[in-house]
Amino acid sequence: MHTKSIFNISSNDKRGRKCVELSVTSDYIIFSKEKIDDEDVYRHAYKHPEIWNQLIKIKIKDIRKISIVENKLEFKGWNYVEDRMFIYTGEFEKTKDISQFSEVFSQSTSWKPTTSQENKWIGMLQSGGAWAVVSGSIMGGLLISGHTDLDLGSSGRAKKRIVGKLVELIIHFVGINGSIVLCIVSILLALYFMYRKFQNPSDKIVFTPS
Repeated sequence: MHTKSIFNISSNDKRGRKCVELSVTSDYIIFSKEKIDDEDVYRHAYKHPEIWNQLIKIKIKDIRKISIVENKLEFKGWNYVEDRMFIYTGEFEKTKDISQFSEVFSQSTSWKPTTSQENKWIGMLQSGGAWAVVSGSIMGGLLISGHTDLDLGSSGRAKKRIVGKLVELIIHFVGINGSIVLCIVSILLALYFMYRKFQNPSDKIVFTPS
């Protein structure tokens, strides 16, 4: 049975390039900014100059480590042309693609995966629950201290304008006391999910050159 070598992902690199597909060939890991879904096109990209600007190619020989935790994928390696380390990250859209990626990558290279549990503390602190606790604590502190007239949108940044409007809307509907209660409930729920994450760390798959 043929194992597919193209995977749907969500990825943004440091240059702001959003990629939606990842392909594995014998020599490259290739990110694409557009849906291609054609293994032959990836293998013979030199025949298709119209897609060159859509591809980010990483030489497998330049990669030092590949890590997968849950659906998140990370490549670490060394760019010999620019003489610097590189890190590419992405997230598989489908959990089943993890095992398929592991299989096709192992077949294409001499690399073999090792599986272990991620560090409990790191996994917990990197979870969404940790960010929710921090955000809820800051918002609750502002509400309790009476600093509800902060103009979060004054900087002109779109995200802060949205946050400012959201805070105003919540206060308008439930009042200051209700907003504080919502913050407390949110923090307690986040702490619960952090505890569950600590008790049930995810599996971590690591590929390194053999």
